[in-house]
Amino acid sequence: MVRRRQIPGTENPCRRFISNMSGTRTGRISTMPLALAAIGGMFLMATPLSAQSGSASRLSVIVTPQGSAAKDRPLPVGALVTLNATVRNETKDAVGPVSLSVQFEGMKGDNQANWKVEAGKITGEIAKIEPGASVGRLLRLRVEKAPFPASKKTITVEAAAGEKIRGTGTANILVADCAGAFREKLSVLRSGVLQTVRDTAEAMRRPDPSLPGSRIFPGTNARRGEIMNAERLAAPLTVRGAADAQMATEWMRFLVIRWVSELTNYSNQPVNPGLCANNYYQIAGYREGLLPITKRLDAFKESTAHALTAARFSGKDAVASDVRELVLRLAKSVEIEGIDENASVFSLLTVIRAAILRGRKLDNEQMETLSLAETAAWLGETNKRGQALTGAIEKVLGTIAEVHKESCVCAF
Repeated sequence: MVRRRQIPGTENPCRRFISNMSGTRTGRISTMPLALAAIGGMFLMATPLSAQSGSASRLSVIVTPQGSAAKDRPLPVGALVTLNATVRNETKDAVGPVSLSVQFEGMKGDNQANWKVEAGKITGEIAKIEPGASVGRLLRLRVEKAPFPASKKTITVEAAAGEKIRGTGTANILVADCAGAFREKLSVLRSGVLQTVRDTAEAMRRPDPSLPGSRIFPGTNARRGEIMNAERLAAPLTVRGAADAQMATEWMRFLVIRWVSELTNYSNQPVNPGLCANNYYQIAGYREGLLPITKRLDAFKESTAHALTAARFSGKDAVASDVRELVLRLAKSVEIEGIDENASVFSLLTVIRAAILRGRKLDNEQMETLSLAETAAWLGETNKRGQALTGAIEKVLGTIAEVHKESCVCAF
């Protein structure tokens, strides 16, 4: 067997250490196990107790929103936020007592079981948690203030068992001041939209001095049907400059004033979560409050359409877009002189009437067409004001519905 020669200075230091411990390189009973055991004993005594078990020195905390807080829609001011805080002992030893503390903003704590509310802070305690076990605590907070649009608020629960064994869990809650935003946007009603309703209602009561003082052509004296209704509805308009006598009654005036007053108060009421509730029924209620007026306005609209349809049929003119064009086309067809194509329908009727008085002959169908056209013209003047009032009413109710949809996005 060939021996390898050891070059001086290149000896393995570990081997040298083992040789020194054994007292010889070869040929002796080694005492190394005893020495290593002694060294190992010194290391073992210096190791912390928690590391002896090989366990993780931590607690895991899971904060889970419950009920409305778990939904995607934000919670409004005043809403109750319910959460479940679960603490799990991840170590291999029992821990306790475990102190709990809650951090939050824009909310306040209510007195509740297992938690202590003091000076705006919420704390709690779990007496003991076995290794691998979990203990849950139900936590309730109330939204005190919130911005708009919606934003996330973080709720943090910290658990601690001494200085080293700790854990933290968080939950994000969407909150929004829906009612506050809704009320703020309703201010547009007070800035002029409601006043427009009063102004247009008042316009229906005022006569137009530019209109004739009476009918130019007599009515057809229909005894039944839609034309009879149209002529009866138009009759008082012809002596009042298209002003509606019914809209001038104290009852109708009161309806408009009360309606505007109620909606002014509605848009100016203090903020509360209920402001966003049942908006559909509120709008339906306000619409119903003006039902006597809106039915009256609908009657003018329908009778105007019926009279114009009858005039087109009588004149065999389905091309004319409105009553003025119908009368203008008829005047041209019978060669009435002195016609101004830009004149109003009443001016055209007046010129045709003057031509007849001077001897111009028209047949019965043409006279009936002019009579129906004038009925449609009078109703149309009042209907024009009525549609302005209808538009103002719908503007108010539409604004409420629109800003409600934009603002009231909370869970309730």
